[in-house]
Amino acid sequence: MNKIEEILSRTRTNRPGGILFLIPSDAIDLIKACQEENRKILGIDAFILSDRGTQPVMEHSIDYSDTYRKNSRNWDEAINFIEQRKNKGYHFEVVFQ
Repeated sequence: MNKIEEILSRTRTNRPGGILFLIPSDAIDLIKACQEENRKILGIDAFILSDRGTQPVMEHSIDYSDTYRKNSRNWDEAINFIEQRKNKGYHFEVVFQ
């Protein structure tokens, strides 16, 4: 099992639709593992999870697909993005390639 698979198998929240929601520390660990394996981060989406449903928080989501073509080394920026939001109670979906 590689490091990315290990992180994805740890504690996380799955919701209907197959989206994997990570707590901030796991999202950061996943980004670091992607860096070690030279996997590109394409975007990060923030969500509020509750008993009533799942609510996306678009103002706390980011799309790196444009920078992906220009500069694939956005791991530090992605980690900083999560760090700035880690105490807001969000879960994150990290899209990587």
